[in-house]
Amino acid sequence: MSIFNAERSYKTGKRRNKVKDTSTVGQLIAKVVAGSVLAIYCVTLLIPVIWLIYSSFKTDMDYINNIWSLPKVWVVDNYTDVLQKLTIKRIKADGIYEFGLGSMLFTSFYYALLPAALGAFANVIFGYVLAKFRFPGNKFIYNLGIILMITPIYGTGAAGLKIAKALGTYDNMLANIILSYRGGFSGINFLLVYGAFKTIPWSYAEAAQVDGATNMQIFIRIMFPMIAPTYICLVAMGFLSGWNSYEQFLLFFPSYANLAYGIYYFQEYAQYYNATGTEVLAGFVVCMIPSVIVYFFADRFVMSKFTVGGLKG
Repeated sequence: MSIFNAERSYKTGKRRNKVKDTSTVGQLIAKVVAGSVLAIYCVTLLIPVIWLIYSSFKTDMDYINNIWSLPKVWVVDNYTDVLQKLTIKRIKADGIYEFGLGSMLFTSFYYALLPAALGAFANVIFGYVLAKFRFPGNKFIYNLGIILMITPIYGTGAAGLKIAKALGTYDNMLANIILSYRGGFSGINFLLVYGAFKTIPWSYAEAAQVDGATNMQIFIRIMFPMIAPTYICLVAMGFLSGWNSYEQFLLFFPSYANLAYGIYYFQEYAQYYNATGTEVLAGFVVCMIPSVIVYFFADRFVMSKFTVGGLKG
């Protein structure tokens, strides 16, 4: 009887091992398939960027005759020509406004960085107060953030333009930044910060309160540094959105020009500049470089800020 039980136990254990091995193999196959799909998707995103970069080093005839191949001769004249030619003019009733590369770069950083930093910080304050304090209207503001996130804002350009002129913010960049969603409360950014604060135990604040810390000190010295990676991510995403925005300067800022608008203008009126197709591509690369630098800086900062919690169990 004992031999029979031993044999049955052996067979049962063998079957269990087979099931376990099958499960492990299935998980491995799922990971390989998911990783392959993700890798293919990443490659499809990188191919246009790689093509843009190496095509910008071609001569115009090489680009026309061999649009997909690598350059036969690598030239940098396209970049020097773009930097020399990239000066645009905007005509208004009170005169002609001319913008060079330096002024467009300054406007790009001003329009992209200032509202991104202010807007992200405003959402940090909203998220912290709603996540850690209870007061009348808490749920209402939280629900308002969700409503703002799901409310469609597309197709509102004409209405926004009319409202901007009525409020006096048309062609006023600072006022437009402060009153727009980019400089303040934003639905999706607010929810990201709110969720980040929800994961931080209040025990940190209680420990600081024992040492006499005020609410402001708790926020500045404890809570805000712990969600600094989230804040930097929001600033980076806001910066990239503002940096690539040229339609805002088409509609709302006729007296200004950022680099994205300058490249758009350079492409639209390439014949006026006597610019070749490869020079236009080089202009796209020039406009793309600051975005790439900001992305890598934000990525390194975020990864360097991941730390283990300081509370004992």
